[in-house]
Amino acid sequence: NAPLASGIYMNSDVKMNAGRIYAGAPSAFGVYQNSCTFTMNSGKLETPGSNALGIVHDRYDSAFEINDGEVTSGYIGLYVNNGYDNNRTERIYGGSIIGGTYGIYQNSSKSTVTIGKTDQDLSTNKPYISGGNYGLYKNSGTANFYNGRLRGYINGHNVEFNNIRDK
Repeated sequence: NAPLASGIYMNSDVKMNAGRIYAGAPSAFGVYQNSCTFTMNSGKLETPGSNALGIVHDRYDSAFEINDGEVTSGYIGLYVNNGYDNNRTERIYGGSIIGGTYGIYQNSSKSTVTIGKTDQDLSTNKPYISGGNYGLYKNSGTANFYNGRLRGYINGHNVEFNNIRDK
């Protein structure tokens, strides 16, 4: 709990199976990943500030996987930046990612965002990604959509997906 600051700066792999991460500063980050993997299986991550970022991939090779749980941010739920031009992998298999402006903002040519799995039962509720403007906003990188729901007040997404579910 960091009501006036940012949350966790990760240098090693972490699995979140329960609990809450709260970062309340106006420009806070909840989790900043530095060359590691963050797997979220349950719990809540909250960054309510107007310029806050829930999860940040900015440097080095990083991976994020959400199977269940909630990420809620005042600005961007999951921010994938192009720092150091390293690989980033985001696997959104369940749970929800909600941002005040963007659910996911993808700005890395070496990133792959995969939403859902081809072997999951087809669902319009899980995973759930929502943003005030866009659920998924992609400037560069690879985006795959197999299952779930993308929601935004302008559009659910601004992207032509690289791979989509056949059936």
